Amino acid sequence: MHRPHIIPRPVNYLNTFHGKAFHSPGRDMKVPRAITVGGEKRARRVQLQDGEVCHENIEAREPMTRRELEELAAQQEIESIGVAPCEPLEDCRQEILLRQESGLIPVHAKWHREEVTQFCNPEHFLPGARSVIVATLCYLTGEQEEPDCSGTPGGAIAPYTRYNFYRALKEKLRGLARKIKRYYPDARSYVSSCGFLREKPLAALSGIGFYGSHGIIITKKWGSWVVLGTIVTTLELEHNEPLPDSCGQCSICREACPTGAITEPGVLHEGRCLQFLSEHEVLPVKYRQAWGKRLYGCAICQEVCPQNTGIPHDAAKPPFGALGPSVPLIPLLSIDEETMKEQFKGNQLGARWLSGWSLKKNAAVALGNWQDPAAVKPLGELLFNGPLHISEHAAWALSRIGGREARALLERALASPSLGALKGTIRTHMEF
Repeated sequence: MHRPHIIPRPVNYLNTFHGKAFHSPGRDMKVPRAITVGGEKRARRVQLQDGEVCHENIEAREPMTRRELEELAAQQEIESIGVAPCEPLEDCRQEILLRQESGLIPVHAKWHREEVTQFCNPEHFLPGARSVIVATLCYLTGEQEEPDCSGTPGGAIAPYTRYNFYRALKEKLRGLARKIKRYYPDARSYVSSCGFLREKPLAALSGIGFYGSHGIIITKKWGSWVVLGTIVTTLELEHNEPLPDSCGQCSICREACPTGAITEPGVLHEGRCLQFLSEHEVLPVKYRQAWGKRLYGCAICQEVCPQNTGIPHDAAKPPFGALGPSVPLIPLLSIDEETMKEQFKGNQLGARWLSGWSLKKNAAVALGNWQDPAAVKPLGELLFNGPLHISEHAAWALSRIGGREARALLERALASPSLGALKGTIRTHMEF
């Protein structure tokens, strides 16, 4: 997912192994199943966290084969894996800069040129890296889609963020990195999922998928219903060959997009995309009815994609960040930022880069489309107590719901000095 403009997080190298996979004789813990990696076995002294030293039979450090990597990945229940060369993603860098210059990426979401260069170079995150391991995790859990929350208006959650699948994949990749370090003690790794490193071009180079016309990576087994993660490593690994593009002349996703955000195959206008707009504090009026009853995200382009038919809806639900398919909307209008972050703790909706006002804006527009009179009073509170750009969304929602109480609130707003800057906009909403 794209992030607003912020300084990159400090690089966290996985330089040390914390001893959880190695256990001295007599410890009441299980030793992981051994596999053959690199040929001839030899003994190695392993120092544990508490200072104990045990001996573990490991393999001589011959280059790891593709099959050996896949076996280690399978032990971590990683569904698919590929390897890309660790080289600057120059085509990606040029494309991002071009889209920023042409307005396809909104001004408030732009990165500095130096940041683009860094985010498109795996070695920026791990100096001396030689390969990038790319993995996927399917997120289709088979839950009902209707945003109904026991009789109260609910806001739909896009499938990929109903649980924290990024964290789930990242933990699997950390486990894989530890296993690799067990056989190659000098190896260093940087693990990421939904971070600043550009994952999609690496996924395409690694052969686990190809760019679809909607700009999302499509895999053979899971379609585009996957999150991506990477291990940048100092190991020299055998690289996979990229897959051919198989979207052909299909334009179903472009035609189905309610805001025309897919301007041409693989090219997304972020200022029109409901997914990206859900992360910002202003939703243009012309897209509000298309917003529907969402709270966060959009997956229309994936839902209509022929490549996504017949995909099993049986992905495991991670034990953290659980939201499910919908969240009650009305309570979100009145809670403060701290309470909201606590409610969504562990999920992308609770991330520090996603403001509470963005979610209140999303909730207000969704309630306007629900047209439920129960939302009138809390929308009125948001109208008079929120910042002006959020109050405007509440006014729009009240005009959509209509009725005597909603109109009275809008007329009161017209007479309010604090909302003077919105008078023309509120009148326009009332006429609508």
